[in-house]
Amino acid sequence: MPSQLFYSNFDFEYQLRDGYQPTPKLKRLNEELAFCWLALVEPGDQILLEHDVEPEFLEHLQQAGIVCPQFVSDSSQFSVAHCQPWGWSQQACRFAETLGHKPEIPDPLVIHQINNRLWAAEQEAFNASSERISWIIASQKDLEAALVEFQSDEPWLLKTCFSMSGRDRISGQGTGLTEAQMGWVRKRLHPNSPLLLERYLQSIQELGLQYEVPPEGEPVLMGLLPMLTDRTGRYAGSWILQPSELIRTWQPLVDQADSIAKRIQAAGYFGPVGLDVMQYRDHAGDAQVRLFQDVNARYTMGRLALGWSRYLKPKEVACWLHLSHRCQNKEELKKWWAVREQIADNGARLIRTSPLFHAGQIVGHQTGLLITNDETRAREQVQRILSCV
Repeated sequence: MPSQLFYSNFDFEYQLRDGYQPTPKLKRLNEELAFCWLALVEPGDQILLEHDVEPEFLEHLQQAGIVCPQFVSDSSQFSVAHCQPWGWSQQACRFAETLGHKPEIPDPLVIHQINNRLWAAEQEAFNASSERISWIIASQKDLEAALVEFQSDEPWLLKTCFSMSGRDRISGQGTGLTEAQMGWVRKRLHPNSPLLLERYLQSIQELGLQYEVPPEGEPVLMGLLPMLTDRTGRYAGSWILQPSELIRTWQPLVDQADSIAKRIQAAGYFGPVGLDVMQYRDHAGDAQVRLFQDVNARYTMGRLALGWSRYLKPKEVACWLHLSHRCQNKEELKKWWAVREQIADNGARLIRTSPLFHAGQIVGHQTGLLITNDETRAREQVQRILSCV
């Protein structure tokens, strides 16, 4: 594959909205998440950043044996002609053209359609075989009618149709809304901008199925990665386990996901696709599967996590952790990492994959790769890392 320049539009879903202008906070998040591309980069690749990288982090990558790309911040430094964004928004296409790269991508309307949560909700309604999970809310009356189906203490989530990383959603319970919740709804619910109401499900396991969908021919399953989530349900990492064992365990689910990938292809989309699937317990306590937890017609953190598998020895497993912290300065953050590195025992190693400091600030979104040869021990250590103050 020719060398690539990785373009960090991790706010891709927001870019699909009309009139979107990134806030300074989202610009900073894009800059921090850009280091996640390290999972995929090969020698000769470039990662676009607004600010220079600290020499300390470049030295850290070299010592850890991680491929170090060229980090570039100015067009005069661009030395590749192929652009790889997180997702193909109009902004990403315009940037690619500045490189002289005219990307072969699906119709922008198709990209918009598949990444809209309405598409997954419509597919879910068509395939419903058990209790209803989601409702499309196009008006206040729709919301009132849907909430009637909830028990008095039953939790729910209300989401916008284009959002990222657990943002732009509220949670509640029962059949009514508080005044603050109603204010949130009034601000976001418009005739051409419906919302999505979902039951808050009792999760057993979430899985990310990563596909490459060609314009023609069979979609290819690139990998299946169990997901790690925090107490609020937000993504906290991906497990990189033995693929053959995983696929054997989840083969019926893989068959169903294959059919979803084919539907996405039939709609006119091609490129990377991530399908998030949830195994959960219903009200009766029975295990069920939600096939349309999330549909992402773009790169995903799970797809990036697959890239770390090249650093594993035979029979090793890993977890790529995404961690938040409350440190106020670099020294505190160094100590924060030191505590977590000590949790990894002699048979494991924890490799930091994000910088401590960037563009005058400590980095809030920290990532690390825990590698060991024993899955049970890895799970124990991950729980200790997550529960560590």
